[in-house]
Amino acid sequence: MGTTSTDKTATIAVYQVGEWDGAKGQYALTDRFSGSGADIANLTTAEDVLAASKALDEYAAAQNLTETARKTTSNGEADFGGLSTGLYLVCQRRGDSDNVTISPFLTTLPVLDEESDSWNYTVNCYPKSQADTTDDPNQ
Repeated sequence: MGTTSTDKTATIAVYQVGEWDGAKGQYALTDRFSGSGADIANLTTAEDVLAASKALDEYAAAQNLTETARKTTSNGEADFGGLSTGLYLVCQRRGDSDNVTISPFLTTLPVLDEESDSWNYTVNCYPKSQADTTDDPNQ
């Protein structure tokens, strides 16, 4: 099998937005995101997660918070190594050559691998993207 290649690119940013509070058994916002108003303690539905993701993304952009950002490769990958455990916001920071739009989302590090009952520190995320322009040159 060969490697899939695409001309769809995006600049992906990652922010640590939550730290595990073992006493409460839930994530709590980091100091940098405490003013965001996002509720990460009650994420019970997909709508809750999307609302929190959008609020955190908007807050980070409005506050010009420094992020870890990477441009996706020709096969749509961006590698973020060396991250500590926590709750992360994954979002897009528009680059000059970005031609897709990605919705913000939350992920944890590590994640529980249910098959091996062990913690996985390599998390693969596959965000859904929408092309900014159509592939049809006639439109």
